[in-house]
Amino acid sequence: MKKHYFLVALALFFSQLKAQDSYRFAFYNVENLFHPSDDSLVNDEEFTPEGTKGWSFYRYYQKLNKTAKVCLAMSSDKVPALMGMAELESELVLEDLIKTEVFAKYNYQFVHYNSPDRRGIDVGLIYDKDQLRLIYSQAFPLYIASDSSFRSRDVLFSQFVSLEGDSLDVFICHWPSRYGGQEASEYKRLAAAELVRGKVDSLQSQGRRNILIMGDLNDEPTNKSVQEILKAGEDIGESSDLKNLMLSLDAAEGSHRYKGQWAYLDQLIISKGLIDKVGEFGCFRAPFLLEEDNRYPGMQPFRTYLGMRYNEGFSDHLPIYIDLKLN
Repeated sequence: MKKHYFLVALALFFSQLKAQDSYRFAFYNVENLFHPSDDSLVNDEEFTPEGTKGWSFYRYYQKLNKTAKVCLAMSSDKVPALMGMAELESELVLEDLIKTEVFAKYNYQFVHYNSPDRRGIDVGLIYDKDQLRLIYSQAFPLYIASDSSFRSRDVLFSQFVSLEGDSLDVFICHWPSRYGGQEASEYKRLAAAELVRGKVDSLQSQGRRNILIMGDLNDEPTNKSVQEILKAGEDIGESSDLKNLMLSLDAAEGSHRYKGQWAYLDQLIISKGLIDKVGEFGCFRAPFLLEEDNRYPGMQPFRTYLGMRYNEGFSDHLPIYIDLKLN
């Protein structure tokens, strides 16, 4: 009889593991998630109660709750196992985020490193400890030899293991912006692509096959930084050993809109080892994340600020997601 109960318990245990064979990973540029207190070490004065944006604690907590709402709305059968984010001021905002009512019932933890970005914005991630185990993390700084004064966000690298023991290497990116013009600023994104490409090469030389790159690259999937330097294409072949999933989506849509034109600045890129493990993926275009564009025909992301005006929205980007069948 004891043996019977043991076998039943064992079968139940493995059936539960089998049910968790799909993990949702997401990325979201949350648009300037600053804590209202003034940090003398970064340029955050406009996002304080006395600053030009009038960034109050009420607005801050409202934005935290809205960001949590987006994450929960993206859930499939479970909450996202991991959500990478861009435009975070500090680990304090991630700590406050996972304390919100939405997240408090789950077992989320965060990974964050301060970066030298002049605006004081970083990348980071939250992950569900009931779905993933963090093995290692590191921030890779972006340097440009020809521009010693250049400062930008780090690339966040983390290694995880699933419940089933499958490993996954994750890069969270927020490449330099197009400020000053796309062509004039391109060298910065080329440098970011070279940095990530070098780290991918190092992982692959160690035999690591499951690599996921997520982030706001501030370039489109067909731009030089992504296709030629990072070597991420529509299919894996001689010229690309990484697959850019955004090239499989409707080109008329996107995660970001500028002057009436949508583009996939936010991207999901995978290594060959993950191709057969991909389930659903895409851009999360929930109606509550969109609003009418008053300048150009169509809809646009429902952002927090429109210029200097508080718009009470979510972000100027839409989140992206991918389901991976880890085993």
